[in-house]
Amino acid sequence: MKQWEDLLSLHTPEFIWLRFMAPCGMVCAMMFPTKRFSHLIANKERVGITIAVLHAMRHGHIAEGNSTSGLLHLEPDLGSAYMFPGPGARRLEIMASFVEKDGTPHPGCARGMLGGFSEKLGKHYGLDVMFGFEIEVVFMKPTGGKDVQVPMFEEPSTNGTWGTVTQDDMVLLPVVEDIVRALEKVDVDVQKFHAEAAPGQWEFVLPPKSPVEAVDMLVRARETIAVIAEQHGLRATLHPRPWADQAGTGAHVHISATPVGYSNSKKSESFFAGIMAHLPSISPFLLPLDDSYQRVISGIWSGGEHVCWGWDNKEAPLRRVTKDRFELKMVCGTANPYVAMSALLASGLDGVEKRLPLVGGDCQKPAAEFTEEERQELKMTKLPNNLDDALQLLQEDKAVIDLLGVSFVSAYIVITKEWNQHLREMSTEEKRNYLLSIY
Repeated sequence: MKQWEDLLSLHTPEFIWLRFMAPCGMVCAMMFPTKRFSHLIANKERVGITIAVLHAMRHGHIAEGNSTSGLLHLEPDLGSAYMFPGPGARRLEIMASFVEKDGTPHPGCARGMLGGFSEKLGKHYGLDVMFGFEIEVVFMKPTGGKDVQVPMFEEPSTNGTWGTVTQDDMVLLPVVEDIVRALEKVDVDVQKFHAEAAPGQWEFVLPPKSPVEAVDMLVRARETIAVIAEQHGLRATLHPRPWADQAGTGAHVHISATPVGYSNSKKSESFFAGIMAHLPSISPFLLPLDDSYQRVISGIWSGGEHVCWGWDNKEAPLRRVTKDRFELKMVCGTANPYVAMSALLASGLDGVEKRLPLVGGDCQKPAAEFTEEERQELKMTKLPNNLDDALQLLQEDKAVIDLLGVSFVSAYIVITKEWNQHLREMSTEEKRNYLLSIY
């Protein structure tokens, strides 16, 4: 109760939004007048929501396997609270986890799972894991009238590339600077920002944080970017490949696994070895759409198509930055980040428990340029190049399924298959515009 009172001494919200993310990646909210929410906190009452959220899809349909009865309960994390930065807004937003009625973690909660893996790696294995995200986003201009069911979009700039400050870039600069100002107001300490390679594409680099804190910050930052862009009449999209002839949009994450108290690089390397060992099978968590696989192809600095690592190699899925830190380029912005990061920590944990050696590197050229003999010598393996193959590999990975939970993985597979089947029924142009409008 004191933590809540301390928050109210700093802010004067009119409303409270209790935010949570469904497995499909939708950010949802239950809304309360502040007086009512204060009553819930004082009486230690939890808010119940339908368990159908665990099988929900972005178009409002429920995937197969859902139960029609049962509740999830929302456990607010008051440490994640922030005042929404929009003009005239007086709401405090708080992230929540799914728990049982008695407060124990629910097996369908990826946020709770992420915290559990992080705690186990720290307490049992002495590894301090941190994530630092790079947000890539493309600003698009909606076209057509408001009565159009699926909006169409065009790029607001065409002249520019990575790191440039062209006249087109200057047109977007007021939007970008307003975004950085708004991010500062919601306690997102932007490390740097710059134009990226594709038309209208920009990058915002976030600071390293513990896993749950880092993902909460990522979600908060993305929501803020979208709102400020909309105020300027633009759509901020995470679509993985808006144009086939331009660089894609990813969600690169820097992962550090630092041994606590003593230097044991082998333990850290085993963590990353676990990620590499399971990278093909956890691809559906990182690349959840058919279109996600159009970004991770050889030759466009997206990580390539083989499991490998290299010191400062932009064409390796894992770019080694320091002894205990790698950048993973294989995450799509359309992925549920709590799910994706839980899969990575589960893989790393398996590597630590099995004391796996780090293989697949050091690669100092694109994996596509290696001969088959060279790949075998470095113990490189092939990544799936489509979602169907990736899902099949996931279904065969018993270690990952055991760590994440059979029911969790089964539900995720069903949701992913049904959602992509829905998208496959659209024409190419219709699907492109639809994805631009919802991601």
